[in-house]
Amino acid sequence: VTSSRPAIIRMVVVLPHPEGPSSTRNSLSEMVRSKLSTPVNEPQRLETLFNWISAINSPSACRTSCMHNFNIYHCDTNMHKRKLRDSRKAFMGGQANRAIEGSAVRDFLCSLIRVDDRELSRLAQSGLTDNTIWDVAHPLNRINGIDEVIERLILPVRHALTGVFRRDELFICGSNMRKNGGDWCASVTHYVGNFSKPLFGAEPSNKLVYLRSGEFYRIERGKIAEAKLIIDFPDLMRQAGRNPLPNSPGVDMTFPSPATHDGVLPNDPERGAESLKLVERMLENLGISYDPVTLDSPKQTGPDGCWHPDMQWYGPGGIGSNYRWEGFVKDHRRSFLEAFPDRAGGNHYCRMGDGAYAAVSGWPSMTMTHAGPYLGVPATGRKLTLRVMDFYRCQDSKIIENWVLLDYGNLYLQMGVDLFERARSQRFPD
Repeated sequence: VTSSRPAIIRMVVVLPHPEGPSSTRNSLSEMVRSKLSTPVNEPQRLETLFNWISAINSPSACRTSCMHNFNIYHCDTNMHKRKLRDSRKAFMGGQANRAIEGSAVRDFLCSLIRVDDRELSRLAQSGLTDNTIWDVAHPLNRINGIDEVIERLILPVRHALTGVFRRDELFICGSNMRKNGGDWCASVTHYVGNFSKPLFGAEPSNKLVYLRSGEFYRIERGKIAEAKLIIDFPDLMRQAGRNPLPNSPGVDMTFPSPATHDGVLPNDPERGAESLKLVERMLENLGISYDPVTLDSPKQTGPDGCWHPDMQWYGPGGIGSNYRWEGFVKDHRRSFLEAFPDRAGGNHYCRMGDGAYAAVSGWPSMTMTHAGPYLGVPATGRKLTLRVMDFYRCQDSKIIENWVLLDYGNLYLQMGVDLFERARSQRFPD
């Protein structure tokens, strides 16, 4: 494998059913029998397959997924046959490789939040680089290395949300079009469970919660080398009855899946390039001057605009969701521009597209001056930054859905307000 000459890999993988032997489950006809025979020129692609096989062979990971009607690792022979068939295609490179690698990353993340504690470290090592770097919304911020990812993020979420599992609404993969490049996966997900113990200072409700999160992952040799997560902690506190923000001008709701229900691993880079091109055109026009009365920007709406007449904008805790451009202006755009008239955005580390979807993010993305009141905080005159994630669905050459994650915990801290302390002390704004 380490030589420069092509190698022939022949492999037989047998994966018995996790519930034990039986005449039907473990007969030879029901077991997985797959032979891989194809030239391999890049050894790292073998590592991707081997990491995947190692992860799925974890008994606890298999038992976990079998308990839920949730497409993680359903341990049936047909699933394994499909996975191994796709793994064979992955060696061919290009689109097929992106598909299996994206699927493996998603499966790894689903198992990371559910696997038995005894298997957690081994599983994490199979899917994270040794020097992995994660940037997470306030109050976590920078996390370095596998051990810190487990101790500071994964275990607290698992212990606070009883029975927690990951529910992806979007999961796309592609090449980063910014100058730093790289292969990335991006997702809008919810961590679903009963909020039974405190989480990073947020008090529990002992009720079901949907903890929303926007996530970007940079992949190297089949492992996560870098991650950015905006977890909507203010909305979690709202769900728990301790809202630290004024009532949202929009509608507080769980982020929906795309209206077309095709946002998980679309695997269409050509269409993704067109989706991203549309979004970049919108962003370019968004940065120019706007009408101070109507707050319209050129080429945003109308026949030549980028937004669909029936656009839906799904906002974070504190803003909420709205419908059509008029609702977007009323619930978010007007108050934001009045508070931060000199805002400048687009400082993105990643822009990518996949199928009808595109995703962009900056850490931070925006710089601005706090010149007017915003969501209950009077103007401070301070220079601020804002961490942003945007996910888009395009239809008929227009943007029709937009999921938005903003790190309000960090923004409010810059304005002199600790949202976690405010929720704990119940000093809520009027």
